[in-house]
Amino acid sequence: MGIRGRLLLLVLAIAALSVVLTAIVVRRVTSDQLSTQVSENRLTVDSINIALNEFALTATTWAEANEIVALLSKQYGTRVAVVDLDGNILVDSAQILEGEDRPLPAFESGFIDPSIDAFGIEIPEEVEAQWLVEEEFEQCLLSQGVDPAWFIDDLAFFEKIADNLSSDEIDRLAAVADFCWQEADGGLFIEESGVDESFLDGEPGFGPSAAMLEPALLFLGESGEPGGVLDSSIDYRMVLSLLAIGTVATMSAYLLSRRILAPISALTRAAQEVADGGRPEPVEVVGDSELSALAVAFNSMGSTLRNEEEARRRLTTDIAHELRSPLQNIRGTLEAAQDGVRELNLDLVESVHEEALLLQHLVDDLQVLALADAAALHMDKESVSIRDLLESVVRSHSDRAAEAGIQLSNNDASERAEDSLVIGDQMRLRQVFSNLVDNALRHSTSGDTISLETELVNKGKQRLVQILVRDTGEGIDEHFLPQVFDRFSRADPSRTRGTGGSGVGLAICQKLVEAHGGTISVTSRIGEGSCFIVKLPARSETPI
Repeated sequence: MGIRGRLLLLVLAIAALSVVLTAIVVRRVTSDQLSTQVSENRLTVDSINIALNEFALTATTWAEANEIVALLSKQYGTRVAVVDLDGNILVDSAQILEGEDRPLPAFESGFIDPSIDAFGIEIPEEVEAQWLVEEEFEQCLLSQGVDPAWFIDDLAFFEKIADNLSSDEIDRLAAVADFCWQEADGGLFIEESGVDESFLDGEPGFGPSAAMLEPALLFLGESGEPGGVLDSSIDYRMVLSLLAIGTVATMSAYLLSRRILAPISALTRAAQEVADGGRPEPVEVVGDSELSALAVAFNSMGSTLRNEEEARRRLTTDIAHELRSPLQNIRGTLEAAQDGVRELNLDLVESVHEEALLLQHLVDDLQVLALADAAALHMDKESVSIRDLLESVVRSHSDRAAEAGIQLSNNDASERAEDSLVIGDQMRLRQVFSNLVDNALRHSTSGDTISLETELVNKGKQRLVQILVRDTGEGIDEHFLPQVFDRFSRADPSRTRGTGGSGVGLAICQKLVEAHGGTISVTSRIGEGSCFIVKLPARSETPI
């Protein structure tokens, strides 16, 4: 699986885990709060329902419920509406308090049943006793062949039917009622002279003989609210949240992966092009992230490869150039001898021998450079006296210097002999300073001086043996100084052999000095001469 797929899976896994953990925490934290809210809401519904059921037990019409409905609405802070079983609004606090007709909630919150057993309401003893008396009264009337409906607690109804009865019928009804009321141990219901007005105008009766209100539905709250009963949709919302978070996470991961993989893809293509032998254009660097740093490093690598390839091409060209001259000389000399142009004698052999030595010297120098580049240059390290080494170099070049009219000297500024001691390969170090003196002799003329100076210097806590090879020759142009240690590099761009040398001597010096843990540098001005500075760790600073 690629980086993009793994990144997508990782982001989705983190998102899903976050949702699950959040859901667990939310459910645990809110569980008690939801339970409390449901309990309080149920308690409110039950309280309102009981209050209206108690009202219904003592009322004859729902029109009388306006006062209690308004009171309950204010007390519990919710809309209270009573609706009959056909859906007709009987009483509504919104109409009473605000004068507005608003839609009802989708579901009812309770059921109002004005029966004795509704909600287990506790009936007062005096009310229950009166119900029993009324029950006995009704049973007595039935035993006398009189319909109890004649004696319902409704004055208007009684007066209406009384108008259609004769006085004898009314007297008979009154006699039956009086008899049954005495049997029921109640007071006189109807006096001999007529109907007991106080009874007919009194409070409504209770029990089976009373005209109870019809059952009704109770609605709490407004349209769109849950009607006083909380519903739970946490699981549904959790699924939606998971889908939403998953979608956002997937899109984010995709965009992030594109942003990450785009430069990686560009780097991959460029690296493959390098592997195929090509030299791609630099990769675009955007921002300052780690990928940008990688792109910068890759571009730097590409630049280095291009430079090295160019250097290899130049090296090949330079080697071919350096080998061509002696080989042409050898070939020309031998062909001249074959054609009889030149006599085959010792002079001819000596000329060919000199050219062969030049080739051998060039090949040896190139081998030293190759070994130094591969860190495979063998060195026999020992304690070396720079003072004695430079003295030997001066002696070996003194005849050539005297012949050219150049003064060559060795000036040792160290106070003690041991101050010039270093650890290294004596033959390699001799090669370094021989090359430097040879280079100075080639670029000096009669009357110039070449001096070798040695002193002990301190660089921080480190002690160094510093050797200066100073001449008063022709000097080096400042624009050429940065390339002076490059292979086959000459201050004379025409590459004439007037000054001799293979063009790799200073490059060999740099490699050998660095192999000894030292440094080499140069300062020069045209017409004033040059000074090569070599610094090597003193013997006390270098482990044997």
